[in-house]
Amino acid sequence: MGLNVSGIAIDNNFGKDIHQLAQYIGQIWQPTKDVSFRAATSFKSGKWVDVYFTEKGVLLFNDNPFIIQADNTSNKIILSFGILEIAESYTFELFSNGSSIRSMVVSDGEMAENEGDALSYETHLTPPSDMSTEDIDELSEAYIGYEDYIGNLIWAIVGDIIGEDVWKNKPTFQRCIVL
Repeated sequence: MGLNVSGIAIDNNFGKDIHQLAQYIGQIWQPTKDVSFRAATSFKSGKWVDVYFTEKGVLLFNDNPFIIQADNTSNKIILSFGILEIAESYTFELFSNGSSIRSMVVSDGEMAENEGDALSYETHLTPPSDMSTEDIDELSEAYIGYEDYIGNLIWAIVGDIIGEDVWKNKPTFQRCIVL
């Protein structure tokens, strides 16, 4: 069984204040306990959010997509993403200073959306970012699936935004109940 998670990475750590972050998201949270990276990326039922602060930013996991209002993204870099590996479905939207600059959607293993200019580090991923969607279509089945590509891309963007490779470090998250 694969990941089933949605999340947000923000290039601001809100002073590592969980209540300030919750207010920014437009919710009220009550911290309950610390959980492992594995628990944070596993299915949870109920109204929970798992939060990890770094010196550079914050990463949030939840089972339901967060809704980010474009006017709430000014002066920040924000990635909103969803990963449902079992259904080969991935999505992300990257905002910079109030504007959506990059988005992709893969549904049932097929590229459904690929908007915006390729990011500089996409050239380090396979397939190369200068390939058209048609080129990727031809290579995907024999070389790399869309789900591998977009999954790697999502985690690369998360790492860039929060300044840390969470798959390498496997940090502890703070679990909060959404009130």
